[in-house]
Amino acid sequence: MKNQLKVLRAQRDWSQADLADRLDVSRQTVNAIEDGDESALLPLALAIVGAGPAGVAAAHDLSTRGYECVIYDASPSFGGMLAKSVPSCSIT
Repeated sequence: MKNQLKVLRAQRDWSQADLADRLDVSRQTVNAIEDGDESALLPLALAIVGAGPAGVAAAHDLSTRGYECVIYDASPSFGGMLAKSVPSCSIT
């Protein structure tokens, strides 16, 4: 997994320890993420914006891989525009 974490951290003049404190993880976790160790990302949560079909599917797929997902949506119910706009008689 290629990422730009080291570059972005350098642009902000943060050490690995500074970033680790901000993320509430160990410095070793930051080092592992910078080195491309995808398993180091597992303790971190992911925010999914939108509770429509794509957001719910993404959260499901990521959760089966061990990621903790939090879904945010403006509506109190799931389904997105599919649930709000399509008449119930059209979905059979």
